[in-house]
Amino acid sequence: MRKVVLFVSSLLTIFVLSPRIIIAGNTNAEIPPEVLERKRIKMEQRILEKQKLLLQRQEQMLEKAQIRNQIMATRQARLSETRKENIRRFYDHIKEKYLAMIERLNILISRIERRITEIESEENVNLTYAKSEVARAKSLLEEAKADITAVDNTIDETLNSTDPKGSFQIIKDALLDIKKKLVEIHKILVKVIGNIKGLRVGQNKPSPTQMPTVTPTQSS
Repeated sequence: MRKVVLFVSSLLTIFVLSPRIIIAGNTNAEIPPEVLERKRIKMEQRILEKQKLLLQRQEQMLEKAQIRNQIMATRQARLSETRKENIRRFYDHIKEKYLAMIERLNILISRIERRITEIESEENVNLTYAKSEVARAKSLLEEAKADITAVDNTIDETLNSTDPKGSFQIIKDALLDIKKKLVEIHKILVKVIGNIKGLRVGQNKPSPTQMPTVTPTQSS
């Protein structure tokens, strides 16, 4: 009995809804073409507006990305300029110290050469070794001057390279080589001075001195 009741109710439901379904199915067929055209145009306009919004968002994102890139590039440029200024200040400071050292070594060499000339004119002393070492010191000193000039001539090109760390290392290595030469020159000259003193001590031996004689006096 229940099955029968359910079957009848289902049939009634179908009969009641079927006219609505038919009407809904025939609705689009009865819409005038101009109405459909307007709907189509509206849909296309909506699609175009959505695409326009997407394009605007993409343009905004690109503008933001370009602004970020410009800010980063500006910061990197500032950092690069700061590094260049720091490297140049470092080089100028060290160069000033080296030039002062070169001047002092030049003065010392001149004094040693004058002393050698004086000793040779006054005494029979062999100063061949001292003179050869002074010549070697003068040659190294000229090399150090040339190295400083070379760094001066190339520092701008070195600093403008795309590798600041590498540029600093190149300048640092060049200055280290100059320092080694100046230290070597100083050692040579100190050794020469010691050699000259040793030769003079060997030549000028002190003569033996006589002890004074004391004569007794008679007491009154």
